[in-house]
Amino acid sequence: METMCKKSDPALEEDLISSLAIVYQTQDLTDMQDSVFKKLCESPDLVATLVKLSSDRDISPLLQVLLQKGITTTLADAGGERALDHNRVEAFMEEITSKIDFKVTLARSFIKFLLKTMLRTDENTWSTPFYTSLITNVEKKYPEAMDSIIQNQASKKLPSQKERRLQTFMHMTAGGSKHQVIPAMETSLVLSLNHPNSENRQLAVKHLHTLNESGQIDPEFLQSSLSLRIEDSDQKVILAVLEFGEVLCEVLSPDLLMTKLEQHLSKWHRKTKDLWPQVASRCLSLLTSEKLWWNDSAKDRAAAIVLPYLLPSIPERATQDAGTFHQIITSPLGKSHDLFKELSHVNKKNKGSKQEKSAAQVLGLIAHTLSQLPTAQKLPLVRFLIEYSSTHHLPGAYRLSVSLILCELLKHLGEDEKLDITEALLGSLVEDLSQVKAKKLKEALPHLEQEATTDSVPAAVTEAVGRLITQRTMKGRKVSPEWLHSSLWCIRAIVNSLGSMKRVEDDQWLHLERTTAQGRYFLILVRLFDLLTIGATTSIDTDIAGRFKDVLGQLVQKHFTSTDQLWRFLSSLCLSHHRLPGDGCHDSSYLLQICCLQMVNISFGTAEEGALETTLEKDSIVFICLLLNLGHPSESVRKVAVECLNTIQGRCRADTPYSQLMKALLKREGEIIVDPRYLQQALRLAITKLEGEGSKRKSKALAATDGIVSWLTTCITAENTPMHVKCALMGSLALVESKALLTSVVPSLSKAVTEALSVEGHSRVYNWLFARSILYHYRTDTAHLLTLKPCRDALWLCLSQETLTREDTSLQSVALEQVTPDFFLALPSASVQQDISSHLVALSLETKSAETVKMISRKLRKLPLSSELMIGELNSLHPGQNLKTLHDARESRRRKQQKKTDLAAAKVSERSWERATFILELLQQRKLSKMEGVVKTVPALFSILALCLEADDQLDSLEYIKQLVLTLIHSICQLNDDQSTAQLGSLKEEQFNIELVVQCVRTSDNPQTHNHALLVLTVAAQLFPEHLLHNIMSIFTFMGASVLRQDDGYSFQVINKTLQTVIPALLKANSDGALPKSLGASVHSIVFMIIRVFVDAFPHIPDHRKLPLFTQLIETVHPEEYLWGCIILLVESFALKGATALYPEEESSESKGVGRSQLFWQSLCLHFSIPVQISAITTMFKFLSTLPEDTSTASSTDGNQTQKFLARLEKLAEQEQSGFDKILDLRRFSGKQLRQFKFTLVGFFSQLLSSEEFVAKVASQLDEEKTTLQDLYQILLEENLRFAQRIAQSGESNADNATAKFWKALLHRTYDVLDKVNALLPGDVFIRVVSGLLSNKLSSVRRKAMELLNNVLLQHQQRFTEDENAYLLSLVSQLIMIAESRPDLASPEVDVNRQTALYTLKLLCKLLAADSPRQFAPVLALTLAILQDEGNNTQLASSASLCLAETVSSLRAHAIPHLSRMVPIILVFLEETKLINSTNLLLLCTVTAVQKIVETLPNFMSPYVRDILREICRLSSNQDDDKTQLNLRLKGCRQMLSKKLPSRVLVPAVAHTYSAIQGTHRSSVIPLMNILEEHIGASTKEDILSHHSSLQTLYLEALDFRTKHKQVGLEELATIEGAIIQAILMHIMKLSENTFRPMYFQMFDWACRNNPPRSRLLTFYSLSDAIAERLKSIFPLFAGHIVPKCAELLDANNSAKEEEKFFPDDTDDSPRSKLLIQLILSCLNKCFLHDKGAFINKERFELLSQPLVDQLENIHGSEADYEAMVANYLGPCFTALLSSVGDQGVWQPINYQLLLKMRHSSSKVRYAALVVLDQVHQSMKESYLSLLPETIPFLAELMEDESEEVERKCHELVKDFEKTLGEPLQKHF
Repeated sequence: METMCKKSDPALEEDLISSLAIVYQTQDLTDMQDSVFKKLCESPDLVATLVKLSSDRDISPLLQVLLQKGITTTLADAGGERALDHNRVEAFMEEITSKIDFKVTLARSFIKFLLKTMLRTDENTWSTPFYTSLITNVEKKYPEAMDSIIQNQASKKLPSQKERRLQTFMHMTAGGSKHQVIPAMETSLVLSLNHPNSENRQLAVKHLHTLNESGQIDPEFLQSSLSLRIEDSDQKVILAVLEFGEVLCEVLSPDLLMTKLEQHLSKWHRKTKDLWPQVASRCLSLLTSEKLWWNDSAKDRAAAIVLPYLLPSIPERATQDAGTFHQIITSPLGKSHDLFKELSHVNKKNKGSKQEKSAAQVLGLIAHTLSQLPTAQKLPLVRFLIEYSSTHHLPGAYRLSVSLILCELLKHLGEDEKLDITEALLGSLVEDLSQVKAKKLKEALPHLEQEATTDSVPAAVTEAVGRLITQRTMKGRKVSPEWLHSSLWCIRAIVNSLGSMKRVEDDQWLHLERTTAQGRYFLILVRLFDLLTIGATTSIDTDIAGRFKDVLGQLVQKHFTSTDQLWRFLSSLCLSHHRLPGDGCHDSSYLLQICCLQMVNISFGTAEEGALETTLEKDSIVFICLLLNLGHPSESVRKVAVECLNTIQGRCRADTPYSQLMKALLKREGEIIVDPRYLQQALRLAITKLEGEGSKRKSKALAATDGIVSWLTTCITAENTPMHVKCALMGSLALVESKALLTSVVPSLSKAVTEALSVEGHSRVYNWLFARSILYHYRTDTAHLLTLKPCRDALWLCLSQETLTREDTSLQSVALEQVTPDFFLALPSASVQQDISSHLVALSLETKSAETVKMISRKLRKLPLSSELMIGELNSLHPGQNLKTLHDARESRRRKQQKKTDLAAAKVSERSWERATFILELLQQRKLSKMEGVVKTVPALFSILALCLEADDQLDSLEYIKQLVLTLIHSICQLNDDQSTAQLGSLKEEQFNIELVVQCVRTSDNPQTHNHALLVLTVAAQLFPEHLLHNIMSIFTFMGASVLRQDDGYSFQVINKTLQTVIPALLKANSDGALPKSLGASVHSIVFMIIRVFVDAFPHIPDHRKLPLFTQLIETVHPEEYLWGCIILLVESFALKGATALYPEEESSESKGVGRSQLFWQSLCLHFSIPVQISAITTMFKFLSTLPEDTSTASSTDGNQTQKFLARLEKLAEQEQSGFDKILDLRRFSGKQLRQFKFTLVGFFSQLLSSEEFVAKVASQLDEEKTTLQDLYQILLEENLRFAQRIAQSGESNADNATAKFWKALLHRTYDVLDKVNALLPGDVFIRVVSGLLSNKLSSVRRKAMELLNNVLLQHQQRFTEDENAYLLSLVSQLIMIAESRPDLASPEVDVNRQTALYTLKLLCKLLAADSPRQFAPVLALTLAILQDEGNNTQLASSASLCLAETVSSLRAHAIPHLSRMVPIILVFLEETKLINSTNLLLLCTVTAVQKIVETLPNFMSPYVRDILREICRLSSNQDDDKTQLNLRLKGCRQMLSKKLPSRVLVPAVAHTYSAIQGTHRSSVIPLMNILEEHIGASTKEDILSHHSSLQTLYLEALDFRTKHKQVGLEELATIEGAIIQAILMHIMKLSENTFRPMYFQMFDWACRNNPPRSRLLTFYSLSDAIAERLKSIFPLFAGHIVPKCAELLDANNSAKEEEKFFPDDTDDSPRSKLLIQLILSCLNKCFLHDKGAFINKERFELLSQPLVDQLENIHGSEADYEAMVANYLGPCFTALLSSVGDQGVWQPINYQLLLKMRHSSSKVRYAALVVLDQVHQSMKESYLSLLPETIPFLAELMEDESEEVERKCHELVKDFEKTLGEPLQKHF
């Protein structure tokens, strides 16, 4: 970090800080170097960088280290030297704490570290302004962390010194006072404020007061403390808080303070003892203080809170109440608030009745004060007072006080204000009185009859207020009689005040609405009536119910002057369920409605006679209301309504329409009562019955019936009838079938629609519902009324109301629902039907709503529109025109171009096109099969199509119209019912104008139009096939140019359908001989032209559509006849255009080749059966055979080739009738393109025939199908060969031209196709075909036939049956003839054919010669003749050798007679090979032949073994790379010689061969010995023993190789001797101990006795070393015989002991002596290692020990050789010797001799002695410690040897000894 800071650059400031942050975040570091901190503090941008980094990542570890380092730095000893600038550090600390927001954990950690550091440091050091500021800032930002840590520290018991420092620290904080210890409580202020003891809390609050007065308290702490303690449960603590006085208004939130004060006041009236009066007084003082009113709302709230306290409560608290009253009215609130201005005149010192009078006076004065206020101020204040009752702490007393004040206020107000106040007051009283229905009183209510008319509030009422003041709430308590009496008094006061203002007038419906004074009056009246009625009927207390009844009676008496008014009022009240939710301000409950009807029924029963007759008059509101209540949802209401009607019927004798209807309805009263929906049915039945009776009697009943409908419609259409009544009444009459009803209400329908459009809210909805109920009467029975203009116009008006909706349902949709199919059929005339359908069409065109268009279209689809109607609509587009043909359309267009058309006419024309489009769409969406005479519309549709063609491009929608017309024509022609079929058959060609469709195709650019036109043409192909054929080429030409290029499924289906209809029509016409002469061509030519159209469009057809499209095309035109032509045209397109043009979208190199195209051709062919594909390939071969070699040849001047070509085409065309002469135009080809065409097509044949799908299809053929395919295969092969012959001829004729390579390549591809075909052929057919090919005159054909046969023989050796084998045998003679051919009698390719024939014969021999040897005997003679006579022809001789080898291998014994001729010829080839080359083919084949002959006839090879061994060993000795084919073959040949030949033959041959080659080819000895070794290894022990003596003689002769060949180098000698020794070792492993011992001793005598050559010693000890390595622990049993000789030889070859060389002819460095010593030491080492205790005894140990030790002085050769000998031979041998002897007494002498060598004068010897000693120690380890004492002195001498190398080695050895010993050796030196 120090380096980073020193070398940091200001530009890398952020990177440096980031790196430090990562370091401290990932490593456990808690400190920072002073230099690093100093460098960081000196950076001016440090804090800015820290701020930036901390905003988006966590660098808390780095900040913590910086803060701690800053603290420790600033608190350093002032007397010492300051390493840093403290001012800079302090500024850094202030910036970092103020500008960076610490995480909670970092803040706590920093504060904790700061506090602990200060507690450990003298306070004089940190009692500075800097630390005061720092602590204050930290506390402000992290107060919770600071308090927590200080409290945690203060709770601990600290020493006095630290306690003092902690106090000093707390004083320095901004809230230090809260942590100060209060002496009286011995704890901090914070803990005291939360102390469990209330006295401590009181003292703490008082201390807060003191601190606040002195300004030593944190405002936030003061606020939080007071807000917490003002909620204290102890009155003393609360009083202490309230003693703050108006300071509380400044400290606490005014809203919060007011709430808390109100809560304490709520406790006061229940706790009148102790200090609660003082608390209440303090609360009132604060509530009435000016500082608590931050606005007028707060002032009104304070007035509302203290309002109940202005009234006396109970006599016991009179004095206290008086003081409270006086306190309030003299307060700022009492003097300034509008409610209390006139209260200063009230004297509350009176007692008794005067006190009650004073309460009434207070209420009156407040009410009078309110009345004087302006209305804008008065009403909000009244509403506030009422609303505040829900949150007041004395809800009962407060609510009653406000109610009494408002009742008094009503006396001083005008009409409008009285209504406002009454509504507000009534809402409060209704809420209170609704709770007393289920209450029961303990005491009786007081009787106030005498006070009912008094102007002031009664005394009982004011007493009730006083009692309620002492109660907190009424919930859960018994209802107070005084309270109930007071509330009812208020209701009575309201009734009296309303009675003086309004009365119910006659002939009025009950309009409950707030917009008028009358409506508001009715609303208040209904609410009063509801409250009193429900209270009177549902209260369980009879006294309460009686009081409600009394007030209800007073209400009726005051506001209803007659019973008729009461009846209308009550009846109307029962219709509220017909109102919309939210309409009217009062919803009458079902119970209220029942009560009202019961009251009406009772009133009916008590009414005077004749009074009820008014209820059945025409303008009777009562009857209408009762009638509508018969459909009430509640059964109880319906039942009471029926009772009312029965009462009327029983007491009224009037004979009016209503009475007739009532009698008819009451006959079904049971059903009406049970079912709420039965009223509609009852009205229908009643009116229908009355009409029926009237028609029979022609009496007054008819008039009554008309009167009923008339009377009801009069009520419905009356202006003053409420809309909900109209809607309900029309709904009840929904099932009534009356023409008079509809005609009467139609004007109202138009009016309702008009009003609905001009109003909003409920009025709009009522009008909508009313219009809908009228629309429901447009039914089948009233459909004939549409002849009347009002009825029709009203329906049109409703149909056009698209925007008039309710609940997402428009009036238009309702009207459309009425236009049902039955309604449409019931229309009186077709003109009306036309009118309504035209109107619906016009509506759909005029609207801009897609949903409306969809709805109208759906309706029109369901209507039974006739074909005549649709034809009329279609003909309306072109009045006066009848364009049936294309000529008519063209003439019309010409005339229109000459005539100028104005703008209006153009608009009309455009609208006509829109209308036509809609009608066509309507037709398209209908089920045409259910439309009678729909075929009649076809001519009209063609006329529309002609108009579209005539209109050119005037409109954008013309293409869409064309598509609609074509779709409809196609759909109509697709109908298959009998009637439609007959009508289609009667259509004339001029009515079904195909020319228009074709012209539509030609002129349109829209692909959809093309598709629809083609579908129509498919239908035309079935209806008028002859007429269609005249345009067939135009159709397909168009398809290629447009439709084929579309990439959608619909277009694809259209093309398929066109192919399936048009082409079959063409083929059928051809088969019937009815092909039109106008086509001017044969059917083949036409089909090929059609296929060419598709091929030309190939590049533009979407890739995934190509294959299905061409497949469908070929299937349609019959694949047997035209698949080949399609492939020819596709390949032609590729050859002429190239792959890039066929796949223009591909840019990769893959598209440039033929691969992708061939895959498509292949996939196309594979869609068809195998016979179809084979026939297609055959036909294409025939076609290729007709093509000329080159286009230049075809167009030569002499014309011979052209004439021949045309003649060939005509001949084939006549034979095949395949259209060869029509498919290609060679004039389009260049020579290169024609060659490319041929090459590509033949290559495609090969790819197709070898594809997995094709082969799988062939394999899946049944046996019968395979038999059928044989003829096709035969024809295909014949054509293939014929084409191949022609290509071969072309190749020969163009051999000197530039195209020669092409013809060869094409011929190769043709033969490749032949191979693929042959692979598919059955075996017998294939063989017969090959037999014929072998007789072909062309040598290339014969060779290709043999190659095909060879491939089959190699790949399918086991598949031939017996019959097929017989066929194969028949080929042998033909092949022999080919192989016997002479070069002078054949073409230059005869040698190749002869070689191929020999190879084929080889394969046939391998397959068949074993079972048919006689047939192949001539093959053997043939090969021998070739080898003997034509040996100079290397290639031919090689093939003959291989064939000979295979023939011998297959014939086996049948080849024995030929051995005498065969083997010498082969040996001649081997002997003549002087230059041995692995690439020599003849040599390789000859060796292969030798291997096969030896392998097949080993028992007959004895005369030739010696020569074969000599040549094979000679060849084997000259090969270095074992992986070449020649070496592998030689190796195999050696293995055959070693394993197949018997020992009696091979051993003498090896001995003879060795004698022959040791002098001339000594390198051949190695492979010879390898053969012998392998033979011995493969022979049995008995076989080896039988030839033991001869082998032993051979070994001794071979071991003497070193002696006889002294000139050979040591390395070569070692290699050759090694091969000999390996053979001997293999022999030894087969011998027993008794056999091996004399053999070994004989070899010892051979090497050591009778003064033999000394070089034999090298051979013997090399053999002994190898035997010791192989026999391991067995060899020491025999090695004791050689120990003395070993000791002797060691001394004899020791240069230190003998001056003369052991080998006199050795060089100066004595390599042979050195080698001999190494061999002896190695042999002894192995004997010592594998000794099990029997080999080394004391004598042999003493015999060998000294010669071994003396070898340290035997320095032969170079220094490196000496060191290698010591390290690799002497040391291991010496170590093994000691290890083999377990006696330590034997070790000591030889160890001492070894130690003596350490004192040798030569440093080399001393060093060597140390090396040997090191090896001994490493081998023996702890066992050597017994010899260590005598070793130490010698080591001590060498510790300071003159040779550094010796000294270093000695030191290393001493260290190794110390490790083994476990202690140092220095003490022993």
